[in-house]
Amino acid sequence: MTRHNLGAALYAPLRVALFETEAGEVVFEYDKPSTLFGQLEDERITEVGLYLDRELEAALMKAAG
Repeated sequence: MTRHNLGAALYAPLRVALFETEAGEVVFEYDKPSTLFGQLEDERITEVGLYLDRELEAALMKAAG
């Protein structure tokens, strides 16, 4: 993505926070890659962001069991 726009480096690697609420619920928090990369207004980068949305959601769902 950075070959198309160096600003993409601001959003990669992606960050995910995992925490437990006071009620005992486990929560994953993250910004959707398509939202982050979409700010750059480059369709090539947005496509990668959409792909990463799907991959990240699948990985987190698998981790959650």
